[in-house]
Amino acid sequence: MSQFRNYELALGFLIATVVWTGVLAWQSKQPPSNNYGRPAVAESQVREGGQAIADPSAEKNHREGQQKGNWYDTFFEHLAEWLIAVFNGLLVYVTYRLVTTTGDLRASTDRLWNAGERQIAVADKAATAATLSAQEAVRMRENLERQLRAYVVKTLGEVRNLREGEAPQAHVVIENTGQTPAYDVRAWIGAALGRFPPAEPPPPFPSRPEASIASIGAGKELHLTVFLSGPLTQQNLAGLIDGSLAIHVIGRAEYRDAFGERQHTLFNTFYGGRYGANENGVLVNAPDGNEAT
Repeated sequence: MSQFRNYELALGFLIATVVWTGVLAWQSKQPPSNNYGRPAVAESQVREGGQAIADPSAEKNHREGQQKGNWYDTFFEHLAEWLIAVFNGLLVYVTYRLVTTTGDLRASTDRLWNAGERQIAVADKAATAATLSAQEAVRMRENLERQLRAYVVKTLGEVRNLREGEAPQAHVVIENTGQTPAYDVRAWIGAALGRFPPAEPPPPFPSRPEASIASIGAGKELHLTVFLSGPLTQQNLAGLIDGSLAIHVIGRAEYRDAFGERQHTLFNTFYGGRYGANENGVLVNAPDGNEAT
């Protein structure tokens, strides 16, 4: 960079020197001043045929005086032009420096702008990549949680003691089919004998099931049982067989998976009804009311 500045300085002085040389060349071609004209003819000069004969020594002195007078004329009488020439040379140099500096500033600004644009583009790409990576990480975590979390579902439902004079017993098995334990499990089950199809929806579940809290390991089961309020009569058994009656068994299980999320399972089943009685007492799922998270 210093070499480039030295080059600019030399160029400025060269321009000024050219200007000064031009001024000197122009001034040297100007006619001499009247203060140094040819010398007057002395009275002592000899006249021949009416013509004056100049003295050779006077002519010599005249030429020397003329040369001396031309130098002083150039320097003193045109001092203002000299100063103007010097000023113009300096002005040319300063203007040149201003132009080059402005060009350097413009180039530096362009480079800075381009660098800023590149950095913005890189930042945008990095932000986009980070967003995509974060989204992909969230999806991977969600998939991993879905694969590893506990899934508590109803795997078996039956009604026992289907004999006249005995109180039927509803028995439901819920199993954790996931790969991690289910924690803080609360389960509730209810059963009742009624018309089919039911005239009204089943009673609402309690806000918090009253069963004891337990944990179910991966692949383990929890058995839920409940007895109907009274024994079966012959008419009850006939209604279960012809489908006019049904034993409705409903239930709910709530639990927390290994990742801290609350989950639940609902089941709504019946025995009898449209499918009639079966010798094994197997509970059938109702059209609605069965779900699991």
